Amino acid sequence: MGVKDIDIGADTNPTPSHLLVDHLVKKHGFRSPERCQRYFQRILGDVRLYDRDVLEITAGPGWVSLFAASQGANHVSTVAATERDQMRLGSLAAEADLLGLRRVEVATRPFSTEDLGTSAFDVVVLRASVTWLDPESSWTLENDSSSRTRYEEIWQRIWKATRPGAQVVIFDVSRRNLWPSLGLRNPFARDTDWERHPPPSVWTELLMDTGFEQPEVEWMVPAPLETMSRALPAGMAAHAVRSRYRLTVRRP
Repeated sequence: MGVKDIDIGADTNPTPSHLLVDHLVKKHGFRSPERCQRYFQRILGDVRLYDRDVLEITAGPGWVSLFAASQGANHVSTVAATERDQMRLGSLAAEADLLGLRRVEVATRPFSTEDLGTSAFDVVVLRASVTWLDPESSWTLENDSSSRTRYEEIWQRIWKATRPGAQVVIFDVSRRNLWPSLGLRNPFARDTDWERHPPPSVWTELLMDTGFEQPEVEWMVPAPLETMSRALPAGMAAHAVRSRYRLTVRRP
């Protein structure tokens, strides 16, 4: 069982999921509970969170950690991708406490110096953070052996921190996008540094070299384009928008 649908109707005895969705809608700009649910569904797909130990490596506010805890995760650890991102997690522990999600632990150091432990996690989620684990190397990963070596070391750290059967989820964008290839600025993602974002095939190769298996890539498009995208080759519609994807692998 993956991400559970949340009954968004009136509820006199709200669950942790209801409380979290209500909080995100009221405090963080989600337009509706439905959009909030869709946000997490797109990131996580059918990855099971209940009774699992979850690590979120994030370049954002850590909402996936709150969601994992609301879905019954056994324990959730949140690690910032960089020192800059560490500041964005300043209020996460307080939000978790406010919502009664006391299984969330926010690391005090960023990924580069944090001890991830050994065989500690069943799920690792990297939402918009994979290129920030080594910001310099991500630019040249496809054609520079030293950049590749540094990312091999990163995936080995994550392998060591996971248990057999663990899943790793990367949610990011690919540099292969229609607009910059035409010399135009993408109107859907104006501030994206496209060259920083290798396509999922690059991460897949590195992850499989580390020992992970069963790679699955799903390309994401806005809801109005989903029906049309099914009739096109994989990724074509996504490449005309934000080139957003979810890559999931499993440790044997």
